[in-house]
Amino acid sequence: RQSSRDFGPEDMDDIRTLITPDIQRQQASLEWDVRMDTVALSASLIRQVLINLLLNAVKAVPPHGIVTCRLTTDTKKLVLSVCNSGSPIPAKQMSHLFEPFVHYRSDGNGLGLWVCYQVVNQLGGHIEARSDYDETRFTTTIPSP
Repeated sequence: RQSSRDFGPEDMDDIRTLITPDIQRQQASLEWDVRMDTVALSASLIRQVLINLLLNAVKAVPPHGIVTCRLTTDTKKLVLSVCNSGSPIPAKQMSHLFEPFVHYRSDGNGLGLWVCYQVVNQLGGHIEARSDYDETRFTTTIPSP
């Protein structure tokens, strides 16, 4: 369900607070680069996408690794990037990342990235993944209404 409340800096503060215990448990570092104004997008939907991407990044990063969250907004779009310094995703898996019930961890159900994909598409945006030897990055671009 969409929320009537717009997505703003206070949502990013909440998300950082929510993800910090997971980062600490993993003994990882969190790089946080958020430059934004409130945007007329559903706070609950954007939060759902971002929390899912961040939790996946935390699970993928090795101890003492780095998870990075970057978010920018302008009058035309919201751009969100979540990166981790974990092992690269094999090419065979990359082609199936956004399919339902496809998972590669014993603690996954294969719905998280699929839900992210559905939400981003519903909002008229796109999500892409890139993975190489030193970084895996998910970038989401959603147009502002």
